[in-house]
Order: sequence, then structure tokens, then C-alpha cells
Amino acid sequence: MMLEGHFIVYTLSGIFRDDSHPVYAFWKFTRGLTAPIFFSISGIIFTYLLLRNKHKGLANIRLQKGAKRGILLIFIGFLLQIKIFKVVFLDIPLFTDLVYIYHVLHCIGTCMLVVLICYLLQSYLLKIPLGILLFVLSITVFVAAPTLRVLDYSEIPRVIENVLVTSFNTERKVSVFPMFPWSGYYFFGGVIGSILYKIKEYGNSYGFSMVLLALGVSLNEYYYEILKHCNPYFKDLGLESILSVYEIARVGQICIVISTVLLLYKVTSKLPAIPKTTFVRNSLFIGVGLSFLLAMLLYGQENKHYGLTLASYFFFFSPIVLLLGKLVGLDKTLFYAVGQNTLVIYVVHAILLYESFLGIPFMTFFKASLTPFAAISGAILFVFSFVLLAKHLTWIEKYIYSFFNKKKEIHS
Repeated sequence: MMLEGHFIVYTLSGIFRDDSHPVYAFWKFTRGLTAPIFFSISGIIFTYLLLRNKHKGLANIRLQKGAKRGILLIFIGFLLQIKIFKVVFLDIPLFTDLVYIYHVLHCIGTCMLVVLICYLLQSYLLKIPLGILLFVLSITVFVAAPTLRVLDYSEIPRVIENVLVTSFNTERKVSVFPMFPWSGYYFFGGVIGSILYKIKEYGNSYGFSMVLLALGVSLNEYYYEILKHCNPYFKDLGLESILSVYEIARVGQICIVISTVLLLYKVTSKLPAIPKTTFVRNSLFIGVGLSFLLAMLLYGQENKHYGLTLASYFFFFSPIVLLLGKLVGLDKTLFYAVGQNTLVIYVVHAILLYESFLGIPFMTFFKASLTPFAAISGAILFVFSFVLLAKHLTWIEKYIYSFFNKKKEIHS
């Protein structure tokens, strides 16, 4: 979602960015949901692994690993804001306004450190379940965000404002992922992670999935009524109106997505194995042929109805995705490898799309210049190139390691 979303945003021509078009509007909604899901799942995994370790408190090995990881993310975040090529050849200052903005790696790294602090407080002082601490923290972040955003930051360094909120002052670079409200998603993920640790084997049950789905639907449908009811109490505390806190609805949407994935996994795992007949072995290619045939029949009809547009694109691109998956050997192991290397994937994609760190404009030629067909084609290739990167990352790391070792031996 991140890779295709960033690629299409970067490459799609402005004349096709029509919010009134249902297909584009739906895609834009899914793009807006990507970062909240990313933050929440990061929080789920980190908190679950932290609690699962048999050693508690300072003896928990995950504590040291998590602290190193959090600091590393913050450090890499600052490195990515530097554009070496432009500094060396175009005389651009090393430390520009861009260096001081707060983006996704900074925010997630800081969130990890905050969760570790909460974990230590819970272990030695408060004796309150970590899930409750993170729930209170998540809600506090969401409801405090409107108040923090309207404060006057003119008397303090801009970097502090960038850490806290997205500034109204757009004359200088503003943060995309400040702590308020984005850390709230991470802490909410931590709540789910702590629940999954508590219920353990029931986490994959229909009951848990249905409860999560019901919670998600309720928050998504009734978030405004909930906020309207709570708003007077927060106003009494001197906070700004919380009626604009759409993050509560986003939390509901995240619950819907996670519960849907869990239910699909549960259902598909119960399906009987299909015998490997000749027909089954050739079914992919038969399906590809039928799919392309349908796409050809629908070609030229897309301007008559939005549904036909969606159908023609679906029948054309779906088999391409399936064939590429077959070509790269996409299976469960490779799927996990992609998930385990998200940091490398993020860094490389940022270097290619946004000139991060190196400052070399690799993709400038395609910026805001592609048709939807070309942008989708490019996004598919872009995503699968990173699948291949994840597949061969171990070999690449070994090659780089041996290369530098050889150079070291030559110099010595």
C-alpha cells in the first residue's frame, strides 16, 4: 500500500486527480488509510513481542533491542533528510528546513521509546497493565492534538513545533508525521498487541475477529456522536473542540481491516487442498487468458460507466500481478521476508522517489506526468522490484560485506 500509494501520488498527472471520480476517490481513501495501518501494526508487533519475552523489566532482551531500534530509526530519519548530491554539486546547505521536519521514521522511533518507558513504569512503579497505559496515552494524544496545533510556537525553536504538530506556518517546511496525532495510532496498536498477548491462542478465533469488527464498525459509523457527547467534558478541561478528531474513525477503519484479514485467514486456512491435476496446474494461464479477453471486450467502454472502468482495469492488471507473483516465486516465506525488511524497503523507496540522502533525482522524469494506466503499470513493477529486493537481500548483504572486507584486506 505504501509503495503503490507513494508511486502513484508521485507520478500521476494532475489532470487525472479528480476527487469526484468514485474510483479515484476510493483509491485516495485507501491511500489515506495506509499510514494509520502502518503505525498501528508496528505498535501491535512491537508491544506483543515485548510482552511475550519470558524475562520481565530490565531483564527483557526486547527492551535493549527496542531502544537501539528506536534510536536507529530516528537517526536514519535525519539522514534521509540530507541530500548529499545537492549539497556537494549545487551548493545547497547541509542543514535546511527539511532536516528539521518530523516524518514517519522519527515518529515510530520515538513511539517505540515511549512504549519502553511505559513498560518500565508498569513493571516497577504503576503496576497497571501496559494495555491500559497505552490506551490512555492514545486517547490523550488524539484529543490533545487540536489544542496543541493552535498554540503559539513563535517564541520557541521551530524543531519543537515540528515534533509536536503540523504547523499552520507553511512558509517553512512542515512535518508530515508529528507526534500529535500520529503517535496515537502506534499506541492504539500497542493496546491490541497487549490484548493479543493476554488472550494468546484466542487471538486467531472468530470471536476476537468479530469483536474487533464490531468495534471498528461502531467507531467508524458513530465517531462523531461519540465526540459530540464527550466534547463538553474536554472543553471544561480547557481543551479545544475535539469534534474534528477524525482519527477515532480511522481507528475504527483499522479495526475493520485487521479483523477482515484475520477472518479471511481463518476461512482460507479451513479450505480443503485442491488436487494438483493438469487443469489446476494450467488454471492460472487459463484464467489469465479469460481475464485479458474480458479486458479487451470492456476496452473503450470505460468512459460510459465508472464500474466498467474499474472492471476493465481489474481484468487487465490482475493477471499481470498473478504472473509476476509466479515469476518471482511469491510464497509465504517471501511474503514474511517483505514484512521483516520494511525498514530497508522504506529507505530505498525514499531514495528513489524523494531524493532522500543521496539527493539524486532518479524519478524526476516521471513526476506528475503519467496517465492512470501508465501509473498503475509502473506501481506494479515498483512493488515487485521491492519483492525481489526482499528475496535477495541476504545475498546482497553478504556481497557488500565481502566486498568491503576484501578492500580492507588490500589496504592492510
